[in-house]
Amino acid sequence: MGKLRVLAAGELNPDLILSQVQGLPEFGQERVAGVFEMHLGSSTAIFAAQLSRLGAEVSLVARIGGDTLGEFCRERLQEIGVDTSLLIEDRESGTGVTVSLSYPQDRMLITYLGCISRLQESDVTDEMLDGYDHMHISSYYLQTSLQRGITRLLQRAKERGLTISLDTGDDPAGKFEANILEVLPLVDYFLPNERELIAITKTSDYRRGLESLKDRVPTIAVKLGSKGAALQQGDEFIYVPGFTIEVADTTGAGDSFDAGFIFARLNGLSLREALVWGNACGALCAANIGGASGFDSAEAVREFIAKEAGKCT
Repeated sequence: MGKLRVLAAGELNPDLILSQVQGLPEFGQERVAGVFEMHLGSSTAIFAAQLSRLGAEVSLVARIGGDTLGEFCRERLQEIGVDTSLLIEDRESGTGVTVSLSYPQDRMLITYLGCISRLQESDVTDEMLDGYDHMHISSYYLQTSLQRGITRLLQRAKERGLTISLDTGDDPAGKFEANILEVLPLVDYFLPNERELIAITKTSDYRRGLESLKDRVPTIAVKLGSKGAALQQGDEFIYVPGFTIEVADTTGAGDSFDAGFIFARLNGLSLREALVWGNACGALCAANIGGASGFDSAEAVREFIAKEAGKCT
């Protein structure tokens, strides 16, 4: 197989990460963080960066402002090896930004959208789609402009032979609707976390959520945090436990899972092996601060899997 070419479409912004926070935030009180760092953020960009590190050729189409935050993101992507030629400089809005309060068990995100929500279907042209093997879309619920044309975008990608993965991310409105059930039949790999899957399917647990979507989406891989991940493809259910690590920052762990899973599947690995790769990339990310961190090559992930396979939770 030749080198995989993947188009990631979605959002781009930096993450301002506060970790080692003393207690949960409450109105009227001040909390102290032991660590502050600025890293490349946003689900789509983190996915693109991590997949590029694994060895795929990845291009990112997203909107950024003509400001220092946008330039920071562009330069960081270029350093990692992601093609930034498709980035669109938005003259009407600034680059978005996310503040992440990171705790060992999870993280709290507060995002200023800026031009994040301004990406449109027409920004992803037929010429862009030509020549790619796969398209990945993240943060569906933040992409309010893209939502209006996403069905047509996915149809155009399908017509050109691309496979498609989707990670909706959280819905700030808490509704988890926006026609998502109409979009999913056009998706090859749906990659929610446990909370998102339960909210979208209106079920009581992830097993029921997977069961409810098995006739709508070819493959659903659900991220279960430290518990690992599970998958449903038709009537086949697979569960793979997570790796035992010391968590430093959970920011980007889910996006790193996506990168590992998609890399494995596009390279012909089995569903179970893809879950292992997803878990490994997510764990390596969570063991470091910053979403686009944790490993620098597919070989590093492969070595981690070989070394830690007997230590899964």
